[in-house]
Amino acid sequence: MKKLTRSTSLFLSTVLTATLIFLSGCTSVPRPPVYLVDAYVTSVDRAPEVCRYQRKKGSGKTLLGALIGGAIGTQIGKGNGRKLAVVTGTVLGAVAANPRSDPRDGSKLTCKRDGYIAKVTYMHPITHVKSYGSYPLKSHTKAKWINIPVN
Repeated sequence: MKKLTRSTSLFLSTVLTATLIFLSGCTSVPRPPVYLVDAYVTSVDRAPEVCRYQRKKGSGKTLLGALIGGAIGTQIGKGNGRKLAVVTGTVLGAVAANPRSDPRDGSKLTCKRDGYIAKVTYMHPITHVKSYGSYPLKSHTKAKWINIPVN
């Protein structure tokens, strides 16, 4: 087995640490069961308007960042360590250069209204208490009863 150089060893330990930190957020949390209940529809209203910034397409910054990151990666390590450094540099360069949706970068603000919101009452399946809530709908309904999921 070949001995790793100090710079390659440092680079690999940094990548491993970053990966472990990233994956530590992926723990699974048990979810409560979901029940389908019949809910009485008291009213149906249009969903509120949602506005988002749409970034411009085709700036080429992502590709340029990937090229620069890959070029920097070629300067690190030897053999397989260099290959890993090139791939990692390419990915990190592309991510760093990717433009974010920000009002200051000339992004266009688009607003739209999708669907409807139904105000409902239902009997909670576990506590047997009358509950109130809102449920999103894709289209307007005149039905008085709908099935909704409840935790």
